[in-house]
Amino acid sequence: YHKRNLNGIVGGNKESLEIIKNLGAKAPTKLIFWGVNINLFFPKNRDESRGKLGIPQNIKLIGYFGRIIEEKGLDTLVLAVNKINDCHLIFVGDGDYKNTLTKIVDSLDIKNRTFFYKSVNHSDLVDFYSALDVFILPSKTMPEWEEQYGRVLVEAMACGLPVIGSSSGAIPTVLEGYPKG
Repeated sequence: YHKRNLNGIVGGNKESLEIIKNLGAKAPTKLIFWGVNINLFFPKNRDESRGKLGIPQNIKLIGYFGRIIEEKGLDTLVLAVNKINDCHLIFVGDGDYKNTLTKIVDSLDIKNRTFFYKSVNHSDLVDFYSALDVFILPSKTMPEWEEQYGRVLVEAMACGLPVIGSSSGAIPTVLEGYPKG
């Protein structure tokens, strides 16, 4: 019934639209990303945000916000930051991989360059984004999982940040056309 009576299909990523087409739907498709509230996410002064959060002014700060789970590739991010002596790392979020991630940070002896914050109010995230020099979403494609969208990428973009993402799932599509540099 649905295949015969569709006038159009809207999807949040290219893969979802491909799946619907492969099921036999003949209607036109449109990729429409989820929005971001630009009243909550906008560029703020980095130094003011760092001061508000108690983060030192004179450091290079890389950030990841979201669920602390293995699929997000956070071990890869920690290993990369370990190779750059003057970079610090901030994680905002919680999850079942946090203990493992903390052990990796401890084993590399970079605890003094790593900040962990549990989940924060959504409205407070703008200061965390604004405190960063770059936002990274290093998600890994796993046999039963890939990044479906990456809302944090769009929030970071709205805050005017340089953004780096892996090739997992919809990340390349979300970053397509975003200024590189």
